[in-house]
Parts: sequence; C-alpha cells; structure tokens
Amino acid sequence: MKILIVDDEQAARFGLRKILRSGGYENVIEASDGAEAMRLIRDDDPDLIIADIRMPEIDGAQLLRLLRSRGCDTPYILLSGYELFEIAREALRLNAFAYLLKPVDNHEMLRVVKNAETDVLNRRRQADLANEYTRLRQLEESKQRRKMLMDMIQTGKVGQVPEVLYDLPYEVFLAVVFMVPEITPLRCDDVEMILYGVENIALEKLSENGIAALASSSRNELILICSFNKERFSGMGMLRNIFDDVVKNCQLLLNPDIQYGMGFITTDKLSLHASYVTAGRDLKIYARGPANRHGNYCLENIYPNEQKKLLIRDLNNLDESSVISRLTDIYAPYRFTTMDIFESGCSIYDISLRVLLTLYTVLSDQRLGDIPFGNEYALFREMTKLDDPEDILIWIIDKAKVCLAALFNKAKPETDGIYKAFQYINDNYKNILTLESAASVAFLSPTHFSRLFKEQTGESFIQYITRRRIAEAKVLLLETSDTASTIGNIVGYHDIKHFYKIFKSISGCTPSEYRKKFRNLL
Repeated sequence: MKILIVDDEQAARFGLRKILRSGGYENVIEASDGAEAMRLIRDDDPDLIIADIRMPEIDGAQLLRLLRSRGCDTPYILLSGYELFEIAREALRLNAFAYLLKPVDNHEMLRVVKNAETDVLNRRRQADLANEYTRLRQLEESKQRRKMLMDMIQTGKVGQVPEVLYDLPYEVFLAVVFMVPEITPLRCDDVEMILYGVENIALEKLSENGIAALASSSRNELILICSFNKERFSGMGMLRNIFDDVVKNCQLLLNPDIQYGMGFITTDKLSLHASYVTAGRDLKIYARGPANRHGNYCLENIYPNEQKKLLIRDLNNLDESSVISRLTDIYAPYRFTTMDIFESGCSIYDISLRVLLTLYTVLSDQRLGDIPFGNEYALFREMTKLDDPEDILIWIIDKAKVCLAALFNKAKPETDGIYKAFQYINDNYKNILTLESAASVAFLSPTHFSRLFKEQTGESFIQYITRRRIAEAKVLLLETSDTASTIGNIVGYHDIKHFYKIFKSISGCTPSEYRKKFRNLL
C-alpha cells in the first residue's frame, strides 16, 4: 500500500515514516504542503493520505475538502495537535477515515492504518467484481446484439437495423462467409474451434488492412460483416487477395477443407441479407475450384440476382430514392475502387447492359415494351461512348427515372388520387394528420384509400407518416444543434417520450446516439 504523509514539519514527517516502517509499510512518500500533496496525488495516486491540520497556504482540512470536491475518495487520516470539536466535526462531514491527536500513539496509528488498508483492499475487490460484472454483461449484450444482426442477415426479416451495425466505423459493407463442409468428419466441438481460429486469423488480417468487421458463427459457417473506408479501398482485387490469404492460412493451420464466399458491397445496411445470399452462391463457385472465379471480382458478385430482384421491386413500387440508392450500390465497385472498369467479363459495360435489360424487363412486364427507350442496341451504343464511372452512373439513373415515369403514367389513372394524397401528406406530415383527411384529398372513402395506399407503398398510412417524420428528424439531428425534444416537436411529436420510443424502434438508437455516431460523416 502506498501512503502519502503531508506535514510542513520535517521532524513530524520523519516520525510518522518511522512508525509506519515499524508496521511494515515501506512504500511512503512525503509532501511538505498542500500544493505539493496535490501534485503527488495526481502523479502517484496514493492509497492512503495522512495530513496535519495545521499547514501554511493549504491546510489539512482544506486539502481534504478540495479532494472530496474533485471526487477523490482516498482514505484520509487527519492529524491535529488540538482537541477541537469543530475540527472533528469538519473531518466527519468530509468523510475523513480517522481524526487523531498529536502526539500520535504508535499502536493507535498502526491500528488505524491497518483498518484503512483493509478498507482499500475491500474497495479494490468490490471494484474488480463490479468491473467483471460489467464486462460479462457487456459481453452478453454484445452476443445478443450480434445474434440479432445475424438473424437479420440470414433470414432477411427486417424489423429495424440492429444497433450493433452502428458500431462499425464506415458506411460501405460486405458480407463474407467461411465454411467447414459438413462432409468433413469432425465433431461439433472441433468445428467450433476451427471457426474460432478462422475468426481470429480473418480479423487480424482485416485489421492490418484497415477493415473493421463483426463476426458470428453458427453450425459450420462463420459470417463476417466487413466495413471499410471507400477512400482507402484500393480495389475489389484487394479484398479477394486478402480473403484468399486468410483461407490459405486457415487451410494450412486449421483444416484443408475450409472454403469462403464473398457477397457484393453495399452502402445500404438492409441489403446485407442479399449480400450474404450472394456470398453463399460465391462459396459454391469456390467449391468447384477457385479458378472458376474469373477476373478480380465475379460479375455475379457485383450485380447478383438478389440485387436485381431488389431493383425490380423498387421500380415497381415507384420508389425513386430506393432505385437511385440501389444503382449507386451496384456501381460502387467501379466508383469506390481502382478496379479496371474494362476488365473482360466484368466490365462496367457488362454491368450496365444487365441493368438496362432489367429496366426493359420491368417495362415489358407492365406491357410497356421498349417505348420509353427506343431501340435497345442504339441505347447500349449510346452508353458505351461514356468512359467515366460517375458519368455512366448518372446516365443509368437518368434511364431509370425514364422507366419510373413510364410506370407512373401507366398507374396514374388508377392511383392519381393516391399521389395527390402523398403530396398532401408530405406538405403536412408535421401537423396532426388523419386517415380521413388524407382520404378526402384523394376523393376516396377511408377504407378504400387505406387499401390502395397499402398496395402502392407496401406500408400502412400510419407507418408511412412515422417513417417520413423520423427521416426528417434524422436530417435535423445532423444539420442543426437543436435539442431532441425541439426536433420532436418540429416533426410532429409533442410527447418527447413517445418520440424517443418511436425513433429508437426505427433507428435502433436514441436521437442523441444517432447524432453522435453520424454527425462526423457529413
């Protein structure tokens, strides 16, 4: 135990040190005044302080008062040559461990110091237990949060974005799956140990390359959700090379049958299920031999069927913002990386042709044919005159908007009233809105309006307004310094507790947590 003696008289300090040494306390430091004591307390963090009440400038009582005001609860023994009730009462009020009179009896001093040592040890044990409890609780919470994430990724059932995803530092994501084939003759505990080893090897390698990741295993597969900074990302081939190295090390050190598959990169957290499914298909390609993976990044990993289905859904829902977000994800490998955009079998033109064919397919399904675009071959030739990824993406988005306009015009005779209601809702969502008032704008009965609204949006009237309000709240949280309660009022929530509850159910975090995590990204 480290003891600090504070006394302006050298002889007194010498006498106290002698008493302490007789009791086996050798780790003793000294200060001649309160100012020096404060420096030693800051730098050496003693376990016990013994101070005289009478000292120049800062006396023992003032030192104790100053320490307690700063939250320092180190056991403190106050010494005085005068038996004054006021001093004793002040020491008691400031939670001094003991108040002793000079000259100090040797045995009494050692008894009090021994009691203080016991108190210090008990505090340490309590702190250790509290820290261990906190560590175990956080570990369990982390496991539960990761389980929620993996359930979303594996099943595709999305209630809200799992909070654990917000722990990842970057906004570009990728799902990767490692697998020990079930035909491998291993016990379950052997598989768990192998996957644990794969996780450690993979996380270490990713960390070396500036890639953050979350990991979770089930049965015979390990799922990694990777997150990386698009500014530092040097190419899709880099990712493939990293994971090729990981699997080679795992095959050498753990099991020769380990395989892996990569999904597509996305900036949309809710698309991670599709990226996971793509990783599963890529894993099957790997099982047939790594040589089947042509180019830096398999074409199927950039525009897989999962992305195609999502794009078709967004187009049919007339959801322009989701369509643009989806296309941005599809072209991300060419925009965020140094990938060769003209690589054979995987060029940006290959991807663009697939996307254009998807647009034609949607129009055809709606019996619109190729009317909005004209000749398919002429359109493709127009696109190949562009050679910059950003220009090609802008061009593709423009064609998608043409497609959306055609789909909207076809739907307009049946749903014109619904879109008038949309405009009314978007203009008035901050106020009190009712189903009846929105239905009256569309000149429909509330029941009929509710059914058409759900068919067009995929969500109920209340769900749409709630999502619209929370989306506006997120913008205000990031772009203003207004308090959460003020923002809640602005977007239509006058009950702050209700606003917090709704915001967290949709976003997975409170308004203040959302502001803290995302403000630096603007």
